[in-house]
Amino acid sequence: MKKKILGIVFLSVVMLGQSNVLAVEESKPKEDVEQVVEKQNANFKNYTIDHTKINIDGSGVITLGKVNETQLEGKFVPIKNEFVELKEDGTFIGLKAGKTKLTPVVILSEKSLKELNQTDVAKTLLDNQKTSQITLEPLELEIQDRKQEIVTITSGYTLSSKTVKEKESITISREAYKGTALKGSYKPVNNQYASLSDTGVIKGLKKGKTTLDVEYTINEQTVNEIKKAHLKELNKPELTADDITVVDQNKQFSVAVEVLANEPKEETIELPIKKEYVLDKSTIKLNETAKVSIKDIHGVKVAGDFKEANSDWGTLNKAGILTPKKAGSLKLVPDFVISEASKKAIKESYIKESGKDNLKVENINLVETNQTEGLNLTIQADDKVKKVTIDITPSIKANKQELKVGETGGKLTVDSLYGVSLKGKFKAVKNPVIDFKEDGTFIGLQAGTVELAPNYEISQESLDEIANVFLKQEQYSHLTRNDVEFIHKDVQPVIPIKFTSTTNNNQNNNNNSGKTYVPAEQKRTLPQTGEKSALLASAFGLFLVIGSSLIFKSRNS
Repeated sequence: MKKKILGIVFLSVVMLGQSNVLAVEESKPKEDVEQVVEKQNANFKNYTIDHTKINIDGSGVITLGKVNETQLEGKFVPIKNEFVELKEDGTFIGLKAGKTKLTPVVILSEKSLKELNQTDVAKTLLDNQKTSQITLEPLELEIQDRKQEIVTITSGYTLSSKTVKEKESITISREAYKGTALKGSYKPVNNQYASLSDTGVIKGLKKGKTTLDVEYTINEQTVNEIKKAHLKELNKPELTADDITVVDQNKQFSVAVEVLANEPKEETIELPIKKEYVLDKSTIKLNETAKVSIKDIHGVKVAGDFKEANSDWGTLNKAGILTPKKAGSLKLVPDFVISEASKKAIKESYIKESGKDNLKVENINLVETNQTEGLNLTIQADDKVKKVTIDITPSIKANKQELKVGETGGKLTVDSLYGVSLKGKFKAVKNPVIDFKEDGTFIGLQAGTVELAPNYEISQESLDEIANVFLKQEQYSHLTRNDVEFIHKDVQPVIPIKFTSTTNNNQNNNNNSGKTYVPAEQKRTLPQTGEKSALLASAFGLFLVIGSSLIFKSRNS
């Protein structure tokens, strides 16, 4: 019995010793965990995320940045909670509305590890030397319940030049997106070769080639303009600007620039000059004139000539005198040819203004730009005008000029006059070939061709409307409907209409299908088909008799 008790006590002591050993062994990894926790207090921050607010079923992307010159590559450790799911490629998808916090972990590629080890950076970057993973700085995400409309800006950028001299500058600018200028600011960049300001000015510092990592932020005003334009394009009244998310695809990009040595040489510049014009009067009458003049350029009173113009509204001579021909409103865009003496004077004035005493006149090229907005001029009708005449000769055309006998659908139409759709009626015509109605419709009665000279009578209602429109257009405010006279041109249009038979050609010939009829008003007659045949037969018989008699005489002789 004593032996059994001693055995149990011994066994307990052994087990207690083993438990202490296990406790000691478990305490060792605890130090490593603390080191990892301490390590994660300085998580990797060099990454970007396209947006932190997404919709349910919407997505975003986490993009790794650079360490020194090494672009990090690898796979994300998948994470999924009730709000979001992070995938291996760095994309995350919204699952449920709410806010959540993620601490992404990336397993680096062998290529990235190799490059990091060469620069001795891996020791401080990796979570554990026995692994190839890094822990990113935690990020907060908001999953929105309502689905957002995403507008992706795809516009690139433009460089004024790919090269820049030392101590000189070039500019970079963003291209417009669907007609909207992308206004914003650049993140300043500076290296030994070149610098980039927040306004997009790249300044050359030292001879050499460099690549600038550019980051551009579109301002809030431009974002709102893009949202408004997108809402208008969608035509969905239930959406507001808060439902639109604008994503700039080219927010970050790289620009290669070569800086050239600044070798002193004789300066040659292009000097833009704008030709701006003024009118001495903004309103004149038909019996008056107006004068156009050009403003001084760089303090120089400019000499030269205006380009002459002659159109239906009036004339402009070399001296800038405008003589109107008719009443109305016009936008005048003149052009002025500057004399050579004035060009030289402008260059000399610029040199004096700029203080560039070393700049020579012959090294200045003037670049002329005309005033494009135009000069507004109102020409009023002359009160002396007592009556006006209006030509109301209608323009008539046929929708079809070849139909079969009995076919419907043929019609004459009348074009509008002075913007007025005419009402009225045609004078009906009926002959063996055509039946032409007052409403302009016609139908063929038998095969043949008719030269239709339509007579159209415009209704009194349309005449009154034409008079009112014409007086308003020509600004004859002092005249009334009673002061208007209407005229018709003497030339009357003739419209040939051909009707073909529905039977075969032999029947057509037997039924005189080739007959041509002309309205009586034209006082023209054409021989009928039967008359032509009779004439030809008579002529043929006469030639036959004469020929036979000649042959007979020849044989007798």
